[in-house]
Amino acid sequence: VEQLYRRHVQSEIRPYVTHVPRVPLAVAAGAFLDNGVMGVQEAEAWEEVEGRKLTSRDFAARIHGRSMEPEIPDGSVCLFRLGVACSREGRLVLVRETRRQDEGAFTVKRYRSSKKRNPDGSWSHETIRLEPLNPEFDAFELAPEEDRYQVLAEFLEVLY
Repeated sequence: VEQLYRRHVQSEIRPYVTHVPRVPLAVAAGAFLDNGVMGVQEAEAWEEVEGRKLTSRDFAARIHGRSMEPEIPDGSVCLFRLGVACSREGRLVLVRETRRQDEGAFTVKRYRSSKKRNPDGSWSHETIRLEPLNPEFDAFELAPEEDRYQVLAEFLEVLY
């Protein structure tokens, strides 16, 4: 019903007040999905968001796959916020894997990590684990010493 309403009843688009850009990213709820490099400014549509104060860091993207079900259904359009305030631990995050300069791959997962204190007093990751919510799927470890992974955004909610 919500999708039909959005398709047939157009409201005034007020960027980052009532609407956020839906970016053309293929975001996996499973393994990373390949995409070209693109910015949030490349909206393919504007999605209306109700009951939330929006910022210019908010955007929507479609999710493909079942690994985050039941919270994030396959095919749903979800709201994200660029950057993750405070600790990432336990949060659902959008992660980008950069394999080449001109290509990126994205997934959404629960972020888990363990840290160690270095002799100089600083902290570093011992492990970084991306976990699915659906028990039918496996979690996977990221190599903390590699800089090919970037946590881009935090999942906020399923829009529809």
